[in-house]
Amino acid sequence: MSGGDILVEIYLDVLFGINFIMDFLVIFIVNKICKYAATYFKIFISAAFGAIWSVIAVIMPINIRWFINICTYILVSYVMIRICAGRCGIKSVIKGVGILYAVTLTLGGAIHVLYYYTYTGWLIKHIVVRDNRLIIFVLISVVLVVLIYLELIRAKTYNSCKCHLICVISGEKVEMMGYIDTGNVLIDPIYKKPVTVVEKSMFSNILSKIKDYTTVKYHLIPFNSLGCEHGLMEVIAVDTMYIYYGSKKETINGALVGLITGKLSTDGEYTALINSAYAISGKV
Repeated sequence: MSGGDILVEIYLDVLFGINFIMDFLVIFIVNKICKYAATYFKIFISAAFGAIWSVIAVIMPINIRWFINICTYILVSYVMIRICAGRCGIKSVIKGVGILYAVTLTLGGAIHVLYYYTYTGWLIKHIVVRDNRLIIFVLISVVLVVLIYLELIRAKTYNSCKCHLICVISGEKVEMMGYIDTGNVLIDPIYKKPVTVVEKSMFSNILSKIKDYTTVKYHLIPFNSLGCEHGLMEVIAVDTMYIYYGSKKETINGALVGLITGKLSTDGEYTALINSAYAISGKV
């Protein structure tokens, strides 16, 4: 080692822990913004992948820094988002990568302000950095507080948007739990009416009894699924839709219902996404 060289000691376990915690927080936020509906397990895998790469990047030769940068800012970021996005299209993944960098820069700026312009910086410099285990503990505590806070907000918003939904078609009733989704702005291009999205399994028994689908105005429309690219959705018209929201009851005649084969809720608490047009118009 020459006289001008500087020896830096890096603890790989601490590096991995810090990157994993921060990656988990960033991916968690990206997942909420992009509405990928990724489970905590997928977020965990994505964060672990990013943290493992951060360790690999440090131990790789410095003369291939260009290769490390390409992998870090393009390939690794893409894989991390792809893990959460699942089967979503390339456009959705690229959008997620862009939001990933936006969230990272925002958090980085917030940390910079806290470190240099508040008492937090003094605490970190004189107390926390003296103990590697304390660094991990503090980061975990901060991330847990943020996640709990975000989950409390989500739970409050979620509970305030749930409602009971009854659809009547061909004299039969279908009852389900619905969720007033501000992101559902789907309008039928043929009938120019809002479309409420429902899991197709809820109508399987009724649809099997219908011989002439023209009686329910059966047709296909283009749509964008949550966080994913274009697709086609089956749409039918129900005779009447009743929405029970708290003490309110609203009746919508000839409402359009879009049918999807997948699950709308990972925990199964609702099977319908009520169009935001009903909420905006004051109907619910």
